[in-house]
Amino acid sequence: MHSKLVTFFFNLIFFVYTPITVLVSMEVIGELPFGWIFLSCSLSLPFLIFINNDVKGIALGKPIIFFYLFLFLFSVTLVNNYTSSNSELVKGHVSNIIVLLTLYILALKIDFSNTLFKKVGVAAFLISTLFILYNRNFIMNFWDFLLVSLNYQGIGMCYFILSLPIFMLENRILKNICFVLSMVCLNIIGARTEMISLLFIIVIFEIFSRPRQIRVISLIVLILLFLIFLLIGKDILNFIGLEKVTVLFNLEKDESWIERKEFLNEGLNTIKNNIIFGKYGNYEEGRYIHNILSAWVDLGLFGFLALFLSLIFILFEALKIIYVEHAQKKDVLFLGFALTIFIVAVFSKQYTYPLIGFCVGMYNHFSNKRYNILLNKN
Repeated sequence: MHSKLVTFFFNLIFFVYTPITVLVSMEVIGELPFGWIFLSCSLSLPFLIFINNDVKGIALGKPIIFFYLFLFLFSVTLVNNYTSSNSELVKGHVSNIIVLLTLYILALKIDFSNTLFKKVGVAAFLISTLFILYNRNFIMNFWDFLLVSLNYQGIGMCYFILSLPIFMLENRILKNICFVLSMVCLNIIGARTEMISLLFIIVIFEIFSRPRQIRVISLIVLILLFLIFLLIGKDILNFIGLEKVTVLFNLEKDESWIERKEFLNEGLNTIKNNIIFGKYGNYEEGRYIHNILSAWVDLGLFGFLALFLSLIFILFEALKIIYVEHAQKKDVLFLGFALTIFIVAVFSKQYTYPLIGFCVGMYNHFSNKRYNILLNKN
Protein backbone atom coordinates (compact mmCIF):
# COMPACT_ATOMS: atom_id res chain seq x y z
CA MET A 1 0.00 0.00 0.00
CA HIS A 2 2.87 2.34 0.87
CA SER A 3 4.52 1.95 -2.55
CA LYS A 4 1.21 2.43 -4.36
CA LEU A 5 0.48 5.72 -2.61
CA VAL A 6 4.00 7.08 -3.06
CA THR A 7 3.93 6.12 -6.76
CA PHE A 8 0.54 7.83 -7.14
CA PHE A 9 1.68 11.12 -5.60
CA PHE A 10 4.96 11.07 -7.52
CA ASN A 11 3.03 10.90 -10.78
CA LEU A 12 0.34 13.30 -9.60
CA ILE A 13 3.02 15.97 -9.15
CA PHE A 14 5.45 15.29 -12.00
CA PHE A 15 3.56 13.30 -14.65
CA VAL A 16 0.36 15.34 -14.72
CA TYR A 17 2.27 18.65 -14.86
CA THR A 18 3.24 18.50 -18.55
CA PRO A 19 -0.20 17.80 -20.12
CA ILE A 20 -1.89 20.24 -17.72
CA THR A 21 0.60 23.02 -18.51
CA VAL A 22 0.50 22.50 -22.29
CA LEU A 23 -3.31 22.28 -22.37
CA VAL A 24 -3.62 25.46 -20.29
CA SER A 25 -1.24 27.26 -22.67
CA MET A 26 -3.30 26.02 -25.63
CA GLU A 27 -6.39 27.34 -23.82
CA VAL A 28 -7.98 23.89 -24.03
CA ILE A 29 -8.58 24.11 -20.26
CA GLY A 30 -8.72 27.12 -17.97
CA GLU A 31 -5.76 28.44 -16.00
CA LEU A 32 -5.25 26.85 -12.60
CA PRO A 33 -4.82 29.04 -9.53
CA PHE A 34 -1.21 29.06 -8.25
CA GLY A 35 -0.06 26.51 -10.87
CA TRP A 36 -0.06 22.71 -10.87
CA ILE A 37 3.11 22.11 -8.87
CA PHE A 38 1.83 24.09 -5.88
CA LEU A 39 -1.70 22.70 -6.21
CA SER A 40 -0.57 19.06 -6.47
CA CYS A 41 1.96 19.46 -3.65
CA SER A 42 -0.67 21.03 -1.40
CA LEU A 43 -3.00 18.11 -2.08
CA SER A 44 -0.25 15.53 -1.57
CA LEU A 45 1.47 16.91 1.54
CA PRO A 46 -1.15 15.89 4.17
CA PHE A 47 -1.23 12.32 2.84
CA LEU A 48 2.54 11.99 2.43
CA ILE A 49 3.10 13.00 6.05
CA PHE A 50 1.07 10.06 7.30
CA ILE A 51 2.29 7.43 4.84
CA ASN A 52 4.48 4.92 6.67
CA ASN A 53 8.04 4.93 5.46
CA ASP A 54 9.63 1.61 4.44
CA VAL A 55 12.82 2.84 6.12
CA LYS A 56 12.72 2.53 9.90
CA GLY A 57 14.06 5.25 12.13
CA ILE A 58 14.67 8.94 11.56
CA ALA A 59 17.82 10.37 10.04
CA LEU A 60 18.92 13.63 11.69
CA GLY A 61 22.21 14.17 9.90
CA LYS A 62 23.70 17.59 9.32
CA PRO A 63 22.12 18.04 5.87
CA ILE A 64 18.63 17.51 7.27
CA ILE A 65 19.15 19.74 10.31
CA PHE A 66 20.47 22.57 8.13
CA PHE A 67 17.60 22.06 5.65
CA TYR A 68 15.06 22.39 8.47
CA LEU A 69 16.91 25.48 9.69
CA PHE A 70 16.78 26.94 6.18
CA LEU A 71 13.01 26.39 5.97
CA PHE A 72 12.58 27.92 9.44
CA LEU A 73 14.61 31.04 8.58
CA PHE A 74 12.78 31.28 5.26
CA SER A 75 9.43 31.23 7.09
CA VAL A 76 10.53 33.78 9.71
CA THR A 77 11.73 36.11 6.94
CA LEU A 78 8.34 35.98 5.24
CA VAL A 79 6.51 36.77 8.48
CA ASN A 80 8.83 39.68 9.30
CA ASN A 81 8.71 41.21 5.83
CA TYR A 82 5.06 40.84 4.88
CA THR A 83 3.53 44.10 3.69
CA SER A 84 0.73 45.02 1.33
CA SER A 85 3.26 46.14 -1.27
CA ASN A 86 5.09 42.80 -1.47
CA SER A 87 2.18 40.47 -0.68
CA GLU A 88 2.39 38.70 -4.06
CA LEU A 89 6.10 37.96 -3.60
CA VAL A 90 5.48 36.62 -0.09
CA LYS A 91 2.59 34.45 -1.28
CA GLY A 92 4.82 33.04 -4.00
CA HIS A 93 7.51 32.22 -1.46
CA VAL A 94 4.98 30.56 0.86
CA SER A 95 4.08 28.28 -2.03
CA ASN A 96 7.83 27.62 -2.54
CA ILE A 97 8.15 26.42 1.07
CA ILE A 98 5.20 24.06 0.66
CA VAL A 99 6.68 22.64 -2.56
CA LEU A 100 10.16 22.21 -1.04
CA LEU A 101 8.74 20.44 2.01
CA THR A 102 6.42 18.21 -0.05
CA LEU A 103 9.16 17.09 -2.44
CA TYR A 104 11.47 16.45 0.51
CA ILE A 105 8.93 14.11 2.15
CA LEU A 106 8.07 12.49 -1.20
CA ALA A 107 11.70 11.69 -2.04
CA LEU A 108 12.27 10.42 1.49
CA LYS A 109 9.58 7.78 0.95
CA ILE A 110 10.47 6.71 -2.60
CA ASP A 111 12.25 3.42 -3.13
CA PHE A 112 13.58 3.64 -6.69
CA SER A 113 14.27 -0.10 -6.70
CA ASN A 114 10.62 -0.95 -5.96
CA THR A 115 9.14 -2.96 -8.84
CA LEU A 116 5.81 -1.12 -8.92
CA PHE A 117 7.49 2.28 -8.82
CA LYS A 118 9.85 1.30 -11.66
CA LYS A 119 7.09 -0.03 -13.91
CA VAL A 120 4.68 2.86 -13.39
CA GLY A 121 7.53 5.39 -13.51
CA VAL A 122 8.83 4.14 -16.87
CA ALA A 123 5.28 3.99 -18.25
CA ALA A 124 4.68 7.59 -17.15
CA PHE A 125 7.95 8.63 -18.78
CA LEU A 126 7.02 6.98 -22.09
CA ILE A 127 3.52 8.51 -22.12
CA SER A 128 5.02 11.95 -21.38
CA THR A 129 7.51 11.39 -24.19
CA LEU A 130 4.73 10.62 -26.66
CA PHE A 131 2.79 13.69 -25.52
CA ILE A 132 5.82 15.96 -25.95
CA LEU A 133 6.66 14.52 -29.39
CA TYR A 134 3.04 14.86 -30.52
CA ASN A 135 2.88 18.51 -29.41
CA ARG A 136 6.48 19.36 -30.34
CA ASN A 137 5.56 22.10 -32.83
CA PHE A 138 3.58 24.03 -30.20
CA ILE A 139 6.17 23.47 -27.45
CA MET A 140 9.09 24.58 -29.62
CA ASN A 141 7.29 27.59 -31.15
CA PHE A 142 4.79 28.67 -28.51
CA TRP A 143 6.10 32.27 -28.69
CA ASP A 144 4.70 32.49 -32.25
CA PHE A 145 1.18 32.37 -30.82
CA LEU A 146 -0.31 35.66 -29.63
CA LEU A 147 -0.69 35.99 -25.84
CA VAL A 148 0.52 32.43 -25.26
CA SER A 149 3.13 31.60 -22.62
CA LEU A 150 4.51 28.23 -21.61
CA ASN A 151 6.52 27.36 -18.50
CA TYR A 152 9.10 25.31 -20.40
CA GLN A 153 11.40 25.31 -17.36
CA GLY A 154 8.72 23.65 -15.23
CA ILE A 155 8.05 21.06 -17.95
CA GLY A 156 11.78 20.42 -18.27
CA MET A 157 12.17 19.94 -14.52
CA CYS A 158 9.24 17.50 -14.26
CA TYR A 159 10.31 15.51 -17.33
CA PHE A 160 13.84 15.37 -15.92
CA ILE A 161 12.52 13.78 -12.70
CA LEU A 162 10.32 11.39 -14.69
CA SER A 163 13.53 10.19 -16.38
CA LEU A 164 15.04 8.93 -13.11
CA PRO A 165 13.22 5.54 -12.99
CA ILE A 166 14.91 4.69 -16.31
CA PHE A 167 18.19 4.15 -14.45
CA MET A 168 16.66 1.19 -12.62
CA LEU A 169 15.83 -0.74 -15.82
CA GLU A 170 17.63 -4.05 -16.26
CA ASN A 171 17.19 -4.18 -20.04
CA ARG A 172 20.14 -2.15 -21.38
CA ILE A 173 18.68 -1.69 -24.88
CA LEU A 174 15.39 -0.32 -23.53
CA LYS A 175 17.27 1.87 -21.07
CA ASN A 176 19.47 3.38 -23.78
CA ILE A 177 16.45 4.00 -26.04
CA CYS A 178 14.73 5.81 -23.17
CA PHE A 179 17.85 7.91 -22.53
CA VAL A 180 17.95 9.00 -26.18
CA LEU A 181 14.23 9.83 -26.14
CA SER A 182 14.70 11.83 -22.95
CA MET A 183 17.55 13.89 -24.44
CA VAL A 184 15.50 14.52 -27.60
CA CYS A 185 12.46 15.69 -25.63
CA LEU A 186 14.48 17.92 -23.29
CA ASN A 187 15.93 19.57 -26.41
CA ILE A 188 12.40 20.06 -27.80
CA ILE A 189 11.32 21.61 -24.51
CA GLY A 190 14.35 23.91 -24.54
CA ALA A 191 15.40 22.76 -21.07
CA ARG A 192 19.14 23.24 -21.52
CA THR A 193 20.04 22.85 -17.84
CA GLU A 194 18.00 19.67 -17.40
CA MET A 195 19.41 18.13 -20.59
CA ILE A 196 23.01 18.68 -19.48
CA SER A 197 22.08 17.50 -15.96
CA LEU A 198 20.60 14.25 -17.24
CA LEU A 199 23.63 13.61 -19.43
CA PHE A 200 25.89 14.22 -16.42
CA ILE A 201 23.93 11.74 -14.26
CA ILE A 202 24.08 9.15 -17.06
CA VAL A 203 27.88 9.47 -17.21
CA ILE A 204 28.23 9.23 -13.41
CA PHE A 205 25.85 6.27 -13.27
CA GLU A 206 27.59 4.34 -16.06
CA ILE A 207 31.02 4.85 -14.50
CA PHE A 208 30.35 4.18 -10.82
CA SER A 209 27.93 1.30 -11.22
CA ARG A 210 30.84 -0.75 -12.57
CA PRO A 211 33.75 -2.52 -10.79
CA ARG A 212 36.57 -0.28 -9.57
CA GLN A 213 39.09 -1.28 -12.25
CA ILE A 214 36.67 -0.46 -15.06
CA ARG A 215 35.86 2.88 -13.38
CA VAL A 216 39.47 4.05 -13.81
CA ILE A 217 39.50 3.12 -17.51
CA SER A 218 36.10 4.78 -18.01
CA LEU A 219 37.30 8.00 -16.36
CA ILE A 220 40.39 8.13 -18.61
CA VAL A 221 38.24 7.60 -21.71
CA LEU A 222 35.78 10.23 -20.48
CA ILE A 223 38.54 12.81 -19.99
CA LEU A 224 39.86 12.16 -23.51
CA LEU A 225 36.37 12.48 -24.99
CA PHE A 226 35.83 15.72 -23.09
CA LEU A 227 39.06 17.18 -24.46
CA ILE A 228 38.02 16.22 -27.98
CA PHE A 229 34.59 17.73 -27.36
CA LEU A 230 36.17 21.05 -26.38
CA LEU A 231 37.83 21.14 -29.80
CA ILE A 232 34.97 20.07 -32.10
CA GLY A 233 31.93 19.99 -29.79
CA LYS A 234 30.28 23.09 -31.25
CA ASP A 235 30.23 21.61 -34.76
CA ILE A 236 28.87 18.31 -33.45
CA LEU A 237 26.06 20.02 -31.53
CA ASN A 238 25.08 22.09 -34.55
CA PHE A 239 25.06 18.98 -36.73
CA ILE A 240 22.71 17.02 -34.44
CA GLY A 241 20.36 19.97 -33.90
CA LEU A 242 21.39 21.12 -30.42
CA GLU A 243 22.00 24.76 -31.33
CA LYS A 244 20.72 25.97 -27.96
CA VAL A 245 23.61 24.22 -26.21
CA THR A 246 26.28 25.73 -28.47
CA VAL A 247 25.96 29.09 -26.67
CA LEU A 248 28.00 27.48 -23.88
CA PHE A 249 31.02 27.87 -26.17
CA ASN A 250 30.46 31.64 -26.40
CA LEU A 251 28.62 32.82 -23.28
CA GLU A 252 29.61 36.46 -23.77
CA LYS A 253 27.12 36.69 -26.66
CA ASP A 254 24.28 34.82 -24.95
CA GLU A 255 21.50 37.24 -23.96
CA SER A 256 20.46 35.11 -21.00
CA TRP A 257 24.04 35.02 -19.69
CA ILE A 258 24.42 38.80 -20.09
CA GLU A 259 21.17 39.43 -18.19
CA ARG A 260 22.18 37.06 -15.40
CA LYS A 261 25.48 38.91 -14.97
CA GLU A 262 23.50 42.13 -14.53
CA PHE A 263 21.22 40.49 -11.96
CA LEU A 264 24.28 39.11 -10.14
CA ASN A 265 25.93 42.53 -9.91
CA GLU A 266 22.73 44.10 -8.59
CA GLY A 267 22.36 41.31 -6.03
CA LEU A 268 25.99 41.53 -4.90
CA ASN A 269 25.50 45.24 -4.31
CA THR A 270 22.49 44.44 -2.09
CA ILE A 271 24.52 41.85 -0.15
CA LYS A 272 27.39 44.31 0.27
CA ASN A 273 25.07 46.86 1.87
CA ASN A 274 23.11 44.30 3.94
CA ILE A 275 25.64 41.60 4.82
CA ILE A 276 23.98 40.10 7.90
CA PHE A 277 20.24 40.29 7.30
CA GLY A 278 20.03 40.81 3.54
CA LYS A 279 17.16 42.84 2.10
CA TYR A 280 14.14 40.74 1.26
CA GLY A 281 12.66 41.33 -2.18
CA ASN A 282 15.13 44.06 -3.10
CA TYR A 283 14.87 43.40 -6.84
CA GLU A 284 12.39 43.83 -9.66
CA GLU A 285 10.26 40.86 -10.69
CA GLY A 286 12.48 38.23 -12.31
CA ARG A 287 15.72 40.15 -11.69
CA TYR A 288 16.97 37.96 -8.85
CA ILE A 289 20.40 36.31 -8.71
CA HIS A 290 20.31 32.99 -10.55
CA ASN A 291 22.43 31.08 -8.06
CA ILE A 292 22.54 30.24 -4.36
CA LEU A 293 23.53 33.82 -3.44
CA SER A 294 19.88 34.72 -4.02
CA ALA A 295 19.29 33.22 -0.56
CA TRP A 296 21.70 35.78 0.93
CA VAL A 297 19.75 38.65 -0.66
CA ASP A 298 16.37 37.50 0.69
CA LEU A 299 17.21 35.57 3.86
CA GLY A 300 20.48 37.10 4.95
CA LEU A 301 23.79 35.44 5.79
CA PHE A 302 22.36 32.76 8.09
CA GLY A 303 19.67 31.66 5.65
CA PHE A 304 22.28 31.39 2.92
CA LEU A 305 24.67 29.41 5.15
CA ALA A 306 21.93 27.00 6.26
CA LEU A 307 21.07 26.12 2.66
CA PHE A 308 24.68 25.97 1.47
CA LEU A 309 25.77 23.75 4.38
CA SER A 310 22.84 21.40 3.79
CA LEU A 311 23.91 20.97 0.15
CA ILE A 312 27.64 20.68 0.90
CA PHE A 313 27.12 17.98 3.55
CA ILE A 314 24.88 16.04 1.14
CA LEU A 315 27.68 16.27 -1.41
CA PHE A 316 30.22 14.89 1.08
CA GLU A 317 27.94 11.97 1.94
CA ALA A 318 27.23 11.22 -1.72
CA LEU A 319 30.92 11.17 -2.62
CA LYS A 320 31.46 8.29 -0.16
CA ILE A 321 29.61 6.06 -2.64
CA ILE A 322 32.59 6.39 -5.00
CA TYR A 323 34.63 4.17 -2.66
CA VAL A 324 31.98 1.43 -2.43
CA GLU A 325 33.08 -1.56 -4.51
CA HIS A 326 29.61 -2.85 -5.39
CA ALA A 327 27.15 -0.02 -4.76
CA GLN A 328 23.44 -0.54 -5.46
CA LYS A 329 21.99 1.15 -8.52
CA LYS A 330 19.80 3.49 -6.50
CA ASP A 331 22.81 4.60 -4.43
CA VAL A 332 24.77 5.43 -7.59
CA LEU A 333 21.71 7.28 -8.88
CA PHE A 334 21.72 9.29 -5.66
CA LEU A 335 25.41 10.08 -6.21
CA GLY A 336 24.74 11.43 -9.71
CA PHE A 337 21.62 13.32 -8.64
CA ALA A 338 23.29 14.88 -5.58
CA LEU A 339 26.31 16.04 -7.62
CA THR A 340 24.00 17.50 -10.27
CA ILE A 341 21.69 19.34 -7.88
CA PHE A 342 24.66 20.76 -5.97
CA ILE A 343 26.14 22.21 -9.16
CA VAL A 344 22.80 23.47 -10.49
CA ALA A 345 21.60 24.93 -7.17
CA VAL A 346 24.89 26.64 -6.34
CA PHE A 347 25.60 28.06 -9.79
CA SER A 348 22.42 28.49 -11.83
CA LYS A 349 19.15 28.31 -9.83
CA GLN A 350 17.40 30.47 -7.25
CA TYR A 351 17.29 29.18 -3.67
CA THR A 352 13.63 28.21 -4.11
CA TYR A 353 14.52 25.56 -6.73
CA PRO A 354 12.08 22.69 -5.94
CA LEU A 355 14.56 19.87 -6.59
CA ILE A 356 16.66 21.00 -3.63
CA GLY A 357 13.95 19.57 -1.40
CA PHE A 358 13.81 16.40 -3.49
CA CYS A 359 17.59 15.98 -3.18
CA VAL A 360 17.54 16.36 0.62
CA GLY A 361 14.75 13.77 0.75
CA MET A 362 16.81 11.33 -1.33
CA TYR A 363 19.71 11.85 1.08
CA ASN A 364 17.40 11.14 4.03
CA HIS A 365 16.24 7.88 2.44
CA PHE A 366 19.80 6.88 1.53
CA SER A 367 21.09 7.76 4.99
CA ASN A 368 18.37 5.76 6.72
CA LYS A 369 18.98 2.71 4.57
CA ARG A 370 22.73 2.78 5.14
CA TYR A 371 22.27 3.11 8.91
CA ASN A 372 19.89 0.15 9.05
CA ILE A 373 22.25 -2.10 7.11
CA LEU A 374 25.09 -1.33 9.49
CA LEU A 375 22.81 -1.80 12.45
CA ASN A 376 21.67 -5.21 11.21
CA LYS A 377 25.27 -6.34 10.81
CA ASN A 378 25.86 -5.70 14.47
